[in-house]
Amino acid sequence: MNVIWGAIHFNGNPINPDFIHKIQHVFSHHPADHAAYRYIDPVLLGCRVQRLTPESAQEELPYFHASSDTCITAVSRLDNRDELCRLLDIFPPDQSQIPDSQLILQAYERWGDACPEKLLGDFAFAIWDKRSQTLMCATDHMGVNPLYYAWIDGLFVFASEIKGLLAAGVPAELNGAKIAAMPFLSLHFSDKASTFYKQIYRLPKATVISVRADGIHEQTYWHPAPASGLHFKSDTDWLEAFKEVFFKTIAARMCADKPVAALLSGGLDSSSVVAVAAQILKEKNRSLQVISAVSSPDLMTDIRDEQPYINQFRTWDNIDIDYITDEQRGPFDNLERLVWGAESPMITSRHYLYGAFVDAARRHQAPVLLDGIGGELGPTCAGPGYLAELMMKGRLLRLYREAKMRTVRYDTSLHNIIRWGLVNPIMPDGVKRLLARKGRRDFEQRLHHFPVKRAFTDIYYRDELPELVAKTCALGEVYPNHRANQRRNIEITQCAGLTAFLGYEHITWAYPFYDKRLLEFCLAVPGRLKVRDGYTRYLVRAGLEGILPRKIQWRTTKEPFSVDFHIRYNRQRSEIEEMLRSITKSDPINEIVDVDALIAMAQHEMTDNRDQTPGNYAAMHLVPMGVYLIYFLRQFDEYKAA
Repeated sequence: MNVIWGAIHFNGNPINPDFIHKIQHVFSHHPADHAAYRYIDPVLLGCRVQRLTPESAQEELPYFHASSDTCITAVSRLDNRDELCRLLDIFPPDQSQIPDSQLILQAYERWGDACPEKLLGDFAFAIWDKRSQTLMCATDHMGVNPLYYAWIDGLFVFASEIKGLLAAGVPAELNGAKIAAMPFLSLHFSDKASTFYKQIYRLPKATVISVRADGIHEQTYWHPAPASGLHFKSDTDWLEAFKEVFFKTIAARMCADKPVAALLSGGLDSSSVVAVAAQILKEKNRSLQVISAVSSPDLMTDIRDEQPYINQFRTWDNIDIDYITDEQRGPFDNLERLVWGAESPMITSRHYLYGAFVDAARRHQAPVLLDGIGGELGPTCAGPGYLAELMMKGRLLRLYREAKMRTVRYDTSLHNIIRWGLVNPIMPDGVKRLLARKGRRDFEQRLHHFPVKRAFTDIYYRDELPELVAKTCALGEVYPNHRANQRRNIEITQCAGLTAFLGYEHITWAYPFYDKRLLEFCLAVPGRLKVRDGYTRYLVRAGLEGILPRKIQWRTTKEPFSVDFHIRYNRQRSEIEEMLRSITKSDPINEIVDVDALIAMAQHEMTDNRDQTPGNYAAMHLVPMGVYLIYFLRQFDEYKAA
């Protein structure tokens, strides 16, 4: 994983030399092919990067362009290099040699702070323009490469990770409002900038800031919208066009001269990535290393996992599958190191699998790992609201056919389809609010069992509580317009931090489903190709006909991620309970965390890997969240144990 960092004093003070030493030290755990910094009074720019593409082989960062008095540091992988070279009048002999960072800098010289609109790929960068005395920072469309910043007493500091800002001297002060907001998903989706540290902000996805002596000027340069100018004569043409875009998306994220690895869970999302990546590599006589989590062979008689679907790829001659079990890992491993890396208490309780995936990728010397996260935003969108859309348009025969066939495909009742697929989306908002009262009451009741004390939440949100509860409960609302629902889901999604597991620094994650051109194409695809013949997620099923194994292509079920979570949790439960009981009543942790509630919830022994019962839900989500929160708070002086 690559990191960049930098600082500028707008009050005339020089950069403290200790800053350079400290920030280099705090990022020293990141492997790097190239690490450097450059000071151009009054700005300091630095980086620590791995060279993963042929164009980056000779790349030197930070890069200073003397004739324009500009300097750039960047983490970038551009997918539209040919288009940019054409627009920037870069001739073919030079195109293969120019690094992505220099293309970005030339784009800035041509289009100024509008240059991110011209870029396609994953990137975060900072450009110092000496002429205008402006530092410009930008993130990619989905925030795959994060960037954090702070402005304190005339000093602006930025880095790829929060720990870089803390090393630069930004105070480690807890953002109590962010902790208090943890129960409310609506706040997390709407507030993409705040962090769990006061005065430290994340630059949201698709955002540019221009930093000058008079302050920070921010603008969003992209909102999801259907791709324009797409006109196809038939559904077959649509599917062929989808396949072409999807293949380009996958190809752009594979190293040209290094081993390629991909995660495979057996579901549609990861399987589509693996199938296409293998096809692309086969044409180049290369193989794909697949990494899959399965249960231990000793448990195969007791636990049903995804191995029958994963094994559909075993006969592919250019795929090698590494089956990961690592029975001794669990949700409470190495907690201090975990929260130090995550820089947040919001950590999945299955983080241990990602640590195992990274270890496997390293064994196979693969620096990039393809991941199928986010498919529901595009190719595997289930078309929420489409049945109600059919009814609103008077297409009743097609509606009846789709509803009847769905009962067969998904083994559900017509009553459920009518209730949730038809009635709920077209229900007037006033009626929805009335019927949602019970859901709001249930949510308010659950607040009393949440790891964050209700009294602490009330300090920040007492007056806003009814509105926050209502907004959080409304997140799952579906309206009779599948495209509007899909666009909303893309809009509220920002790629999560890539540091919430052990060993994160050793891998670069690649997310094909977050590709801007793929998202915009899928938004433009008509609803009949997202829901068809009783199937949801039809676009990827039909679009990869002859490529996806048929057993996966038309499946409608999915086993949970980490099928043996309950065994791992139960094995570590007693030591966590002991830790919780060791927290005294005078411990400052009690100001925020409901330790007694966590102890009570930790009494439950999980019976299976599902979170459908209150006890299992608490064990899979609430107890781990509370434990991670405790360890996160211990990093702050005022919450350290006596």
